Amino acid sequence: MKESDIVLFEMKNRIRDYAWGSQDGLKLYCGIDTPSDRPAAECWMGAHAEAPSNLVTAEGGNLSLRELISLQPEKILGARAMHKSSELPFLFKALSASSPLSIQVHPDKKTAIQGFEREESLGIPRDSPLRTYRDPNHKPELALALSPFKALCGLRSIEEAAELLGPTLISLPKMRKTRDAAAYPAFLSRLLGLDAEEKKVICREAGARALLLSKSGEDQARETGLTTLRLLGLYPGDPGALAPLFMRLLLLQPGQALYISSGLLHSYLEGTILEVMASSDNVVRGGLSPKHIEKVELLRVVDPDAQPVLLENKPSSEVPGRTLSGMATDFETWPCPAEEFALERICPDSGARFARDVDGPEILFCTEGSIIISAFEAGHMESPGSAARKELHISRGGSAFLGASCSRYEITGFGTVYRVRYPGPGGTRIETGGVGRSGGSSDRKTANFPGSRQL
Repeated sequence: MKESDIVLFEMKNRIRDYAWGSQDGLKLYCGIDTPSDRPAAECWMGAHAEAPSNLVTAEGGNLSLRELISLQPEKILGARAMHKSSELPFLFKALSASSPLSIQVHPDKKTAIQGFEREESLGIPRDSPLRTYRDPNHKPELALALSPFKALCGLRSIEEAAELLGPTLISLPKMRKTRDAAAYPAFLSRLLGLDAEEKKVICREAGARALLLSKSGEDQARETGLTTLRLLGLYPGDPGALAPLFMRLLLLQPGQALYISSGLLHSYLEGTILEVMASSDNVVRGGLSPKHIEKVELLRVVDPDAQPVLLENKPSSEVPGRTLSGMATDFETWPCPAEEFALERICPDSGARFARDVDGPEILFCTEGSIIISAFEAGHMESPGSAARKELHISRGGSAFLGASCSRYEITGFGTVYRVRYPGPGGTRIETGGVGRSGGSSDRKTANFPGSRQL
């Protein structure tokens, strides 16, 4: 296919209609057309086997991105990405939740490989509800808020959890009151192992405790109580509804981002985000879900010390990127340690040409306005119509895929574009916003992003 010499295509992406999705979040904050008769939870942009994007060809047909990569892997992925794998390194999603996602944790790479091979040897079908490891990959994630966004991320300190749980609840799962996270594995094991009658008792006691907290004059206690009551109403009889009492409750404002590492217990409660991750669908669930919960595996994967990292956005003056002409182009990034992906926001105006060099696969997603992407072969910056140049127009809700063979491209127009690219080993240097750990250390300090809150 001649046009594949410059790998620039409009994408047609799959909408996932999970029950926790919202009716209008993806359309309101991203401009994505969604069905009106069912919830729209996620829009997947990538080449994951479960829901690969299609690419629109010059003839108006569709070509699966996954198929294109299999046909021309080095041209699409580039030598650096090919050194690691012949798969697209990342999966890009727009996600909108009106009710909570399951409490979950993601495995590290070694655990994912071992778990995948184990379940393959047992002959568990990959689409089975009893399957935990659907691929041999880890799943670090970056979540960027487009709307106010609430999440449970990481475990509270033992002292804080004990105070919120109260004496009755804390005695039921027998959590020791110590000064470290050593008590949590036993606490979680007991909570996940309750029989049907014990679940009724603990949820009844949790409702009474949450009602008391909801009337507190202290913000954290009140919000924790209200969130717990909501979860008990949505998931009656599920001990996972106690999670706000022992997990950190965070509220992010638009433009703020979280980095979710392996082993971090978390649940997204409500809001619309952009989510970037390694290309994986491995989820080990621990509650708030009718799906399979694997107690033994969750306890093996969870890291009681793991905490979310709030990512500080960096403006254009502090990162690579330049405007070739016209007025300055707004450019931001959220550095994180993942080597599979980097997320950037580009806001060109009508008088600017924003140019980038390409050395790996990229996805561009337009959430506001309208842009033109002009891609070039190596060594060419020709006039419109040249065989060494290809143009694509995308507007709000649209996305484009660029392969490594593009070498260079420009963006013109007016709008907001999110760019996901492959940064390579080491990722980009992380800057934390005051929560969690970086480089192996751990703390539980309150979020210090302006406008963000730990509740």
